[in-house]
Amino acid sequence: MTLSNSLSPLKWLFFATGVLLLSACNSVPVQKDYNPKYDFKAVTALSWLPSSDTQARKMNGFEKSEPLTAQRIRSSIANHLTSKNIRLSPNQTQGYISYSVTARKVMQADPLDVRIGFGHYSRFGGMMFETPPNYIETSIYTLQIDIHRPNSEVIWRGSLDTERLRGANPAESQQIIDEMVNAILSEFPPQ
Repeated sequence: MTLSNSLSPLKWLFFATGVLLLSACNSVPVQKDYNPKYDFKAVTALSWLPSSDTQARKMNGFEKSEPLTAQRIRSSIANHLTSKNIRLSPNQTQGYISYSVTARKVMQADPLDVRIGFGHYSRFGGMMFETPPNYIETSIYTLQIDIHRPNSEVIWRGSLDTERLRGANPAESQQIIDEMVNAILSEFPPQ
């Protein structure tokens, strides 16, 4: 007996809806943009953007304030590019790579909030009162990775928002960074 034979049409609909909802929760909202006129197939070697560039100064500022996270990001980018046969080489380069991490504070409804309400309803209508939700301040981090031409012009950009850059231990932190970098660079070079 197969799964489709054991479920009634209504149960099958609920099952399919549940699977779709769960898969939507796991999708990573990566934003990518690139110059379609650039021949990305020619890119076989990149180097880190020189520190004289404005974007590189942002990257260097983050590396000073968060050295361990910066090492993880650089390592993950290097590993991902190597898996695509793109070398990180300071000498023979067809362009540069850089990254930046920005943080912004947002207010979110507290998921563990207890709310109390009361009201009255009759056949002529009703009225309800409820306490407002509690809000907590949380940080959203954006990891942005840029690929530049040799003249430092950006030709490819990918970014991803997340609530966590660090885990409970170094291995978990590296896993979080690896997942982010892999999601961002998954479609580089564009086809």
